[in-house]
Amino acid sequence: PAKLAVQFLSKDAVNILECEAIINFVLDKLQNQSHRLAQELYSAIQEKVSKRRKDAFQSLVLYLNNSTNLLSENHFKHASVYSMNKLAVTLMERLFGTTESNDEEDQEVTAQEESSSSLAQQLAEAVSTMKNSTNKESKSTEMDYKKEMGLYGKTKQRTANLDRLLEALRTVQATSVTSERNFSEANNLVSKVRNRFGDENINAILFLKCYFRNK
Repeated sequence: PAKLAVQFLSKDAVNILECEAIINFVLDKLQNQSHRLAQELYSAIQEKVSKRRKDAFQSLVLYLNNSTNLLSENHFKHASVYSMNKLAVTLMERLFGTTESNDEEDQEVTAQEESSSSLAQQLAEAVSTMKNSTNKESKSTEMDYKKEMGLYGKTKQRTANLDRLLEALRTVQATSVTSERNFSEANNLVSKVRNRFGDENINAILFLKCYFRNK
């Protein structure tokens, strides 16, 4: 099972969820074997993976994919809900942005505008401010990531932002095998004889090679 797991992990674009399934599969198989070598392999793999594993990140991916995943038995510990929610909010703010604004700066600007405008302009600005504040409130409601995580914990239904976050997390590759293959192919292309290739030419040739091979 260990050899089979390595073969599957070495395939192109293995993501975090697939990696989790493969590692748990091989650990289940090794744990059920009574042979001494199988038990030593189990302990070694579990220890090595635990050192490199980011519990909060891995648990968040599993949690968003299926909220019941954290209830099932696992060979690795799960992060707390607080840690997952905190990480999810941080990731969504980085990926999707935030609508937070500085209230003190807004008040200072408003005071300056009021002092230099006429009564009619102040009335028009007051109406405009009311419209803008209404829009800001609706946006902040949409961007309240912490509330969305709490809602998911209760209803087990992902919002649009959580769907986007899960889709983004699924693109994270579990291994560097693909990158290593690209380096190996580039090393075969750029030799002592062909050492004057520019970066754009190397990139174009490798892209075409990959394209025709996949076709």
